[in-house]
Amino acid sequence: MTPMSSDLVMPTSHCFHDSHYDCLQDNMPSHKEAESEVRSWGFNHVFTWSDGPNAYYSPHRHAGLTTHLILDGELTITYPDDAKPTKETFGPGARVDVDANRKHEVWMGKTGCTYVIGE
Repeated sequence: MTPMSSDLVMPTSHCFHDSHYDCLQDNMPSHKEAESEVRSWGFNHVFTWSDGPNAYYSPHRHAGLTTHLILDGELTITYPDDAKPTKETFGPGARVDVDANRKHEVWMGKTGCTYVIGE
C-alpha cells in the first residue's frame, strides 16, 4: 500500500474510519495499535511522539510525505507559502498528511499533543 498524498489536510471532523477505531477519545487505540495502523497505510518509519503544552515548530519542510495520527490533545497547522494561509486545528482521531517539501508551521494545544508520526 502506498501512502496517500494530498495538498490538503483532512477536515477537523475527519477520522480514520477505514480502521476499527472511532473518534471518541475514550476509544482511542494504544500507541502500539496506532503505530500498527499507520504502518498499514504504507509508512515504514513510524513512532509515537508527545509535545508539551503550547509547543511550537517554526516553518519547516520534510523530504518525504509525513502523516500525523493524533491520539491526545490538539495540533494546529498552517502552510505559510499558500496563497491564503489558514490555520486548522485537529484533535484525537484525526489524520493530518503533509506532502513532501511542503513548508508548514505547527502549534500544540494548551494540554500538549501525543501523535503517531509516519514517514
